[in-house]
Amino acid sequence: MTSGGTESNITALWAARNRAKKKHGSVVLPTTAHPSFWKACNFLGLEPVAVPATVDHLADVDKMKRAIRDDTVAIVASCGTWPYATIDPIKQLAEIAEERSLHLHVDAAIGGLLCPWLKGIYDVPDFDFRVKGVSSISSDPHKMGFSVYPAGALVFRDDESLQYAHWESAEIGRKRGYHTYGMLGTRPGSSIAATWAVFNYLGREGYVRLSKKCMDVTYRFVNEVEAIPNFRAVTLKPKVNLASVSSQSLDMDKIKKNLRDAGWFFWDWRRVSTGGFKDENWIVFWASPYHENTISQFVEDMKKSATAAS
Repeated sequence: MTSGGTESNITALWAARNRAKKKHGSVVLPTTAHPSFWKACNFLGLEPVAVPATVDHLADVDKMKRAIRDDTVAIVASCGTWPYATIDPIKQLAEIAEERSLHLHVDAAIGGLLCPWLKGIYDVPDFDFRVKGVSSISSDPHKMGFSVYPAGALVFRDDESLQYAHWESAEIGRKRGYHTYGMLGTRPGSSIAATWAVFNYLGREGYVRLSKKCMDVTYRFVNEVEAIPNFRAVTLKPKVNLASVSSQSLDMDKIKKNLRDAGWFFWDWRRVSTGGFKDENWIVFWASPYHENTISQFVEDMKKSATAAS
C-alpha cells in the first residue's frame, strides 16, 4: 500500500528502471496520462516521451510503438483517464511490451476498484493481470474503494516483479540491513487498517452495488447534459465514473462562476492546447453514489448558467 496514485506511479517507474538495469532511460506514455508520471520521470532521471492521444482520448498504439527507443524502460497506460473517462487499449499495448520485454504499468487509480465490479453490467475491457504483458497496476482505495485518505495501492504481477521495488542498505554497524518496498520507509498504518475494514464491510456485493450506482449516475448526467443547448459531453460513453462538459459557443469561465455563486463545487479542468488538441476548459463531474440526490439540481443550475451566459 502507498499514499496514493502519485507514489504508486513513481514506484512503478522506479521498479521498471531497476528491471532494465539502467540509471537513465525513457518512458513512453500518452498525453492523457496522469501528471504524476512527469513528476516520476523528473525524480528518476527518466525522459517522458509523450505521444499525442487519439481524437477519442485513447493511447495511440501505433504511435506509441514507434516512439519506443533503445533506452525505453516502460510503457504507461491508464484504466480511467482523467478527465476523459476512457480506458486505453491495454491489450494491444501489452503485446508491444511483451515483444520488446518492457515493463507495462497500468494506472488504474480510478478504474482499479470500479471496473472489476462492472463486468457483465457494462462493457469493460480487460486491464489487469489477465492481460499477459501487464507488469504492475496502481489503484486507489481512497477513491473508488471508498476508504480514507491517504490510501493507495500498487500491485505487481509476481514476486519477481515486486523485487524490483525493493530497496536494501547494509549500513555499517547494523546487524541486519535496512530494507523496504516502495519509496517510503515508515508508512501510516491507520490507512491500511481502515482500508481493510472497508473492504470487509462492503464486500463484493457492496462494491458491485455502489459501482453500478456510480455509473448509472454518470450516464444520467451525460444524457441530461447532451439535452442542454450549447453544452456537450466530452465522452458520450464514459468507461469510468467521470463526465466532462464543454461548450464551443458559451463562456465557460462565466458558467463556472455562476455555478460557484450558486454554491456548487466541481473540478475545474483547463489545459492549453497540446498534441494538436484545442484548449480545454471543462467542468468535470466525478460521480459518487451520493450524487443521485443532487444531480437534478446541478443540471438545472447548469441550464440557468448556460442561459445567463448566452
